[in-house]
Amino acid sequence: MNAAQALKLEIERTPEPLLQEVYDFLVFLKTRPNGLDRPVAAMGSDAISVTSPDFLARQKAIFGGRTVPDSQAILDDLRADRA
Repeated sequence: MNAAQALKLEIERTPEPLLQEVYDFLVFLKTRPNGLDRPVAAMGSDAISVTSPDFLARQKAIFGGRTVPDSQAILDDLRADRA
């Protein structure tokens, strides 16, 4: 029995609600950005963009303008290493 025959047999034995879930998942896989219809290599480099998190904005949102003296030196060192 090959894979196609085994799959057909399993489909025949599977309850209808479970088949609907499997079908929905298959549709999801085919329509996601790197799905079967559009491989990542064919999408080009513009399609995948990863933005860096804005740590300073997050820090300001959490702590406001308040800084602890000992943490400021660490932040300054981190900024200097980044530049």
